[in-house]
Amino acid sequence: IFQVWLTIPEGFSMRKISKRIEKRDLSSNKYLAITSKLDSSFKEEFPFLTKLDTNNSLEGYLFPDTYDITGGKEIDLVYLQLKRFENTIYEAWQNKPADWKMSLNQTLTLASIVELEAQKPSERAVIAGVFVNRLKQGIPLGSDPTVEYALGWHQSAKGLSLNDVKVNSAYNTYKNAGLPPGPISNPGLAAFKATLKYDNTPYLYFVAKGDGSHVFTRTYSEHLHAQSLIIKNRIK
Repeated sequence: IFQVWLTIPEGFSMRKISKRIEKRDLSSNKYLAITSKLDSSFKEEFPFLTKLDTNNSLEGYLFPDTYDITGGKEIDLVYLQLKRFENTIYEAWQNKPADWKMSLNQTLTLASIVELEAQKPSERAVIAGVFVNRLKQGIPLGSDPTVEYALGWHQSAKGLSLNDVKVNSAYNTYKNAGLPPGPISNPGLAAFKATLKYDNTPYLYFVAKGDGSHVFTRTYSEHLHAQSLIIKNRIK
């Protein structure tokens, strides 16, 4: 029998994973049914799930990696992902800073946003620092990926519309201050570690330059100025 491998990229949501596994002859619907509600058997086997409610999904805990799914079923893949999570992210969680205030689920939630916002690895800890600053000051995170998660689709090159960012959802971080109810993707280990060891930065804003990097600013007026320069193609 030949081996069947499945690669799940960092930042994939459960829904995106489910679409990818169909190409490996697994059922998208079965995978979503397993991962959308927390089964008590998972809580018994994996200590990091014990504090979650049974109505929680496994979003955020399905570790992105390359898996050997030869002859396996959807449930087997979920177990593999949770086991890999235990040996990577949960291990990193054991070594979190002594003064860390967030729960594991809150940290994963923030890391899932950092994963989708940071296109360049060098910016992960800075972006995490910006979001921590905003959380401390009660400023809404204003993260596009959270709105995309609420809407259920990925924005086009034009970006989100004003109507999009008005969507009535607890995951809309333009309308609601604080963290969304749970992770919006399954972050990789690097994004999780960057969140735990975020940069102590003065910045409160960042805007995409279009090449994967961002311009970071301290005030809203600086932020608007950076946006206008990018539109005029004066920042390269």
